[in-house]
Amino acid sequence: MLKKLQSLLSSNYFIQASLFYILGTFFLQGISFLTTPIFTRVLLPSDFGVTSVFSTWVTFFAVFIAAQVSGSIAPSRIHMTEERFHSYLKNIIYLGILCAAALSVLCLVFRIQLSRWLKIEPAMMLHLLIQAYGSALSTFYTTYLIQTKKPKQQIVFSILVAVITTVMGLALVLSIQNGKYWGKILAGTAVNAVIILYVLIYFLPFKSSNTIFKDWKYCLRLSMPLIVHLLANIIIGQSSRVILTELLGEAETGRYYVAYNIGIIGMLFVEACSKAWTPWYLDNTQKRDTLLVNRFSKLFVGVSACAFAGVALFTPEILKIMAPESYWGTSSTTLLIIFSVFFQFLYRFPLGYEQYCQNMKWVAACTLVTAFVNVRLNYIFIPMFGMLGAGLASVFSYLLLFLLHEIVARVIIKDYNISFSSYLPGIAGCAGMVLAAYMLLEMNFVRYILLAITIMVFFKLVFSFANRNQQSR
Repeated sequence: MLKKLQSLLSSNYFIQASLFYILGTFFLQGISFLTTPIFTRVLLPSDFGVTSVFSTWVTFFAVFIAAQVSGSIAPSRIHMTEERFHSYLKNIIYLGILCAAALSVLCLVFRIQLSRWLKIEPAMMLHLLIQAYGSALSTFYTTYLIQTKKPKQQIVFSILVAVITTVMGLALVLSIQNGKYWGKILAGTAVNAVIILYVLIYFLPFKSSNTIFKDWKYCLRLSMPLIVHLLANIIIGQSSRVILTELLGEAETGRYYVAYNIGIIGMLFVEACSKAWTPWYLDNTQKRDTLLVNRFSKLFVGVSACAFAGVALFTPEILKIMAPESYWGTSSTTLLIIFSVFFQFLYRFPLGYEQYCQNMKWVAACTLVTAFVNVRLNYIFIPMFGMLGAGLASVFSYLLLFLLHEIVARVIIKDYNISFSSYLPGIAGCAGMVLAAYMLLEMNFVRYILLAITIMVFFKLVFSFANRNQQSR
């Protein structure tokens, strides 16, 4: 068994890269998990609140400060020669610099008014812009590494950034007497300033071309819909909490927040695997190997369904490990969130085809419609079912998002190379196990048997995935 696993790891890029990304993802989550209690002890609740608000705005600004140029890297790699691809990357780096500079000047000129709206100190505006642009360039660099199949470099970069930011932040927090929140902010700014310099030094020496304005037009056609898409996704992710607070109070929102964080554990696994899947899918779609793509997509959906099912079957125990007794009653909501996040994973399959076809104009519309529906469903379901209603709204919303992208890929763009039947075993398996987990919440022994079966099916599918890849080479 061990020899077979070693053989698969050495001969199969997808399995090998997925394992690297999974280990890296959980290592990064481990850093966050272990250091959060430390920061909560050295920072006052008010300090922690300031850093939380500041981090939220950094994430928000990072979406559009550089025009989301990283969103065009995947399709450009497929449709350009290597030399042309490298010159394209250099040209769109310039586009990102221009957009970031224009936005930064505007924000700094009106920093007093803007900081008042954002509920931050005016002195924080420059730090916010540096960190947002650093985050955007970090995404640019890691996307490049993912698309050029360099998982080790991507993981090392991400871990170094996380470790240095954490250690520096803790050191500065401990050394500052008043306004300790500045310690975390200053550390983030210092690290992101280094990231900006590193990424620019890495890409700007690439060979130039005289197609800069043509590249900017191509890039904006792909990236601008992604800005709307990402901002609308923020609305989908946050609306349940806002509406829960409005209708039921902060205590219920806090319980939902814990349930949500447990519900997305399965997404950590599939996010990691998707970093290996995306370049593999684009390469084989270009080769028009539809049979291979369908076989592997079916197995990938099945493996991911097992990951979500495993979390669902172990939900009561995870709640007891991660939260006090007052949160243990959120199991039902957690199960709904798990199922909704599974559809959040599935919609990325047709989205990948839209990227390949360089047709992103429907992405923004699909997400905006879903965001509107999500808000309406929350206002309908939460008064009827309480916190459970927020989970139901998430299930229907992400199911709708998945179906909308399926319509775009199959009906509007056409020739989508993944058959709908490839999803069905995974959907049925995940739905069945989530339902079983709900019905067996008080029957631990039976749940453990189903969990053991799920784990065995998971590894069987992984080995089947790897063996088929070897046979297809």
